[in-house]
Amino acid sequence: MNTFAKLHFYKFTFRLRVTETIVFSEIFKGLSLRNSIKTVFHKEFDRRILTEVFDKILEPGISGKLNIGSKPPRFYILEPEITPKMKYLPGEFFYINLILIGNGIEYIEYFKQAIYLLGKKYWLGRKSGYGRGNFEIDAVIERDKYSFSFDSFAASYKNYEPVYLKDISSSKHYKRVLLHFFSPTCIIPENDTKPAVINRANDLKLFIDILYRRLSQLQFLYCGEENYIYKHTLKNDLKISGSEFNWHRYEIGKEKFEGFTGKFEITGNLENLIDLLVLGEHLHVGKDTPYGFGKYEILN
Repeated sequence: MNTFAKLHFYKFTFRLRVTETIVFSEIFKGLSLRNSIKTVFHKEFDRRILTEVFDKILEPGISGKLNIGSKPPRFYILEPEITPKMKYLPGEFFYINLILIGNGIEYIEYFKQAIYLLGKKYWLGRKSGYGRGNFEIDAVIERDKYSFSFDSFAASYKNYEPVYLKDISSSKHYKRVLLHFFSPTCIIPENDTKPAVINRANDLKLFIDILYRRLSQLQFLYCGEENYIYKHTLKNDLKISGSEFNWHRYEIGKEKFEGFTGKFEITGNLENLIDLLVLGEHLHVGKDTPYGFGKYEILN
């Protein structure tokens, strides 16, 4: 799929050794990570960096071209460990994936320091009465292959290898795939406020449209693509079956988050769709993706 030839990202896995007990609240771990990381950025870095990472808005000309309002998709994804385990004792390990898209790699040093300070000076998870929630960075693993100590990591972001579609594309011809959504996924149609659950053909079209649009926006904003293609030409003669979903709702103060987890199967001629699905497998889909929402896995 040459449409996304310039889209690229960097993946790092932080292996964290717990030093003081971490206990997560009964919410998606990504929300705990979101609040904790934002606290570190707010207290440790200047306002410009905080704005670039969390609060940057688009100029009217660009937001109009992308048809997304003033808030752009962010250039990073923090993926917490997605397991039922909610309590981590000293000596145990906890993992966080950091994905930086395109020129977002320029912020690697800030994320490195934020995660370090989160474990050393601040805390992760519930604090009062549960342990301090501290940890240390045991190692950082790039692209699931290269391991670095904390001191040697991010000496120069230019040394790291980006991942392009050609690196992860599949040469197989699929007629059937099963998508497993294992973090809450919130997909909202344009001009609507009600999230969709993917269990009908129209919902599948919506899923493909929104995923395509997200990837196009990321490539345009962060990967040097000059042309933004709003509509795709992928065939929609696909069928959906075997959908199984659970719905999740979370509240933090006045903020509300929701999304589905579960599985659905796509059948039909997937030749022109599989690359799109593979990219989405790495870069997520839907709302609140910077904190691990919208993650799925392709299963044969």
